[in-house]
Amino acid sequence: MQNIDEEIGFRLKARRYELGLRLEDVVKNTPIDTSTLSRYENGQAEPSFIYIGLLADRLKLSLDYIYKGKLDETEEARNELYSCFEECLKLSIEDLNALTRICNNFIDLKYFNEAADRKTRRAVKR
Repeated sequence: MQNIDEEIGFRLKARRYELGLRLEDVVKNTPIDTSTLSRYENGQAEPSFIYIGLLADRLKLSLDYIYKGKLDETEEARNELYSCFEECLKLSIEDLNALTRICNNFIDLKYFNEAADRKTRRAVKR
């Protein structure tokens, strides 16, 4: 069984990999150096609460997730949105424009279907 430092470290490292960040990217403009973050990630040191707060902000994680490993639905949705956004940044401008058109058409279709559904329900009630 892992100790708490190893569990915290695992979650920090997994999120850093998920975001495609290097150690240097995470600690940039913080008082944390790369060797210290590496020790945190490998469960060899326990980060202070202040440093955990800095890392949570950089890695877009809640303290609850870092300490307990639990994501609430809002955080899961936020993380999925961040991941999608990161992937969109890799697209060409032409592909981004095409994706925007698809999303707009999907939204328009959704609202059209909802309006049609409301109209149908009203008609059935009569």
